[in-house]
Amino acid sequence: MLVGLLHNTRTGHFVIYCGNNVVVADPKVFDTKEFTFFIEEEFCRITVTKTAEGYQYHFIIDSEAETPHNIARKAKDKLDQKKGIVVILGVMLFVAILIGGCMKYYSHYLGKQRAKNGAFAVGLVYLIPGNSSYSLSYSFDTEYRSISRQIEYYREPNPIASNGFPLYTYDEFYVQYAIKSPTNNEIFYERPTEVQLKRYKKRTQKIHLTQNPTDDSLYCNCLLDAAYAVKGLDGYGHFYYQNIAPSQNKRFNIKTYKEFRSTKAFENEAQKCREFLVLEKEKQD
Repeated sequence: MLVGLLHNTRTGHFVIYCGNNVVVADPKVFDTKEFTFFIEEEFCRITVTKTAEGYQYHFIIDSEAETPHNIARKAKDKLDQKKGIVVILGVMLFVAILIGGCMKYYSHYLGKQRAKNGAFAVGLVYLIPGNSSYSLSYSFDTEYRSISRQIEYYREPNPIASNGFPLYTYDEFYVQYAIKSPTNNEIFYERPTEVQLKRYKKRTQKIHLTQNPTDDSLYCNCLLDAAYAVKGLDGYGHFYYQNIAPSQNKRFNIKTYKEFRSTKAFENEAQKCREFLVLEKEKQD
């Protein structure tokens, strides 16, 4: 709709019209002045500014004024914005699920290839310090070549493996790889080598004797054998973290250590250790 104005600067007559209708009329406009009016539901402003050269006119549709139409429009815009955010989040979630599904499918496919035509090798872990992080990788030898694989970067020098123990350079675990495509491989922290199991036992024994200086080393060694016999690698884990608060480690801590030691299965094995220690002392006497 056409909006116009007429201003006789000599007589001061001022008229604003919208189409064929006059919406504002003022017989004396000689100074700066503002006029407001509605065009249908839109709130409009025309500002007349007196200058040294004459007059300047500025027209705006005021969308910020608290009119019923503006209030309703802001509410609609806010609702549309929320709908837009929901749509965007929905699309992002769909894409994330799609990517996650594809990655899971591909990981499952690689696992099937390794299981169908694969072999195991000993993998050595490496932690290489960088500027502000540590690079975790592992390597293993196949029949024809050596394979290395970069895993991740960590801020701490000894990140915790999925088996619950901190990793150190040269730690050993079994790696499964596809014979025809050895770059398709995976390291299993839950499958440490016999050498690594001895390392875990030695590290755990050192911690236990530090926390329990009155315990005999033979007795400690027997307890750890009993722990492994009852619970496997987790048995070592309970002893390794025996002085750690549950808030620091939910899987292994002082609470789980005490609970494990009070189980009937472990107590039966621990009793054998006590009997063994008595026999050893009798031999020495």
